[in-house]
Amino acid sequence: MAEVFKRAHIDAAQIAGDSAEMDAVADELAALARARAAGHGSLAGRIEVERSRKDRLVVLDHPEAAYVEFGHVHNRDRTQWVPGLHIMRNAYNDMPEGG
Repeated sequence: MAEVFKRAHIDAAQIAGDSAEMDAVADELAALARARAAGHGSLAGRIEVERSRKDRLVVLDHPEAAYVEFGHVHNRDRTQWVPGLHIMRNAYNDMPEGG
């Protein structure tokens, strides 16, 4: 009979977290996001890869990141909607194996 290890998912995640492939995929995603942000001022320079002990985060490090990504109301009477750029979402969708 097969034996089930309760920590198998944790062990697998820790092994994957140490993989150079994780760095490569995060760098690829960041490059796609920077390419999408290139026509929008200094946004491309605000996209970076942050690495924790076992994870990678591709981040738009901007004080208005949520407004840039998802959109926002622009004027005082709240009638003008500025659509989001969806830079991060679209970069993820551009990934060959992810999106």
